[in-house]
Amino acid sequence: MTGAAENCITEGSGNYGDSESCTVVATRDMAVYSTQFVTESGFDYLTVNGTRFSGSTGPINVPLSAGDNVTWSTDGSVQREGWTICGQPQSETTTTTTTTTTTTTTTTTT
Repeated sequence: MTGAAENCITEGSGNYGDSESCTVVATRDMAVYSTQFVTESGFDYLTVNGTRFSGSTGPINVPLSAGDNVTWSTDGSVQREGWTICGQPQSETTTTTTTTTTTTTTTTTT
């Protein structure tokens, strides 16, 4: 796999080859999405953190943590255009808690 652009990887230019395989390990948390995805459906797979993608539907904002794997494997026959995937940092969520106190005063006159 080669770096296509900053934060992106691809299986290479042009059609991919027969019997390819590769594993890339994420070094930071990110959401992975495909910018191009055409593989031989049911035979050639890109696996992102355990989820397999094949055919014309690639990953769309799939969470990937540091240490998780992206793997690529092809069979020995049909080749297609291939894929490019990119990663963007996962947005950090900040939780703000607001506490409101209500005091009720009751005055009784006799």
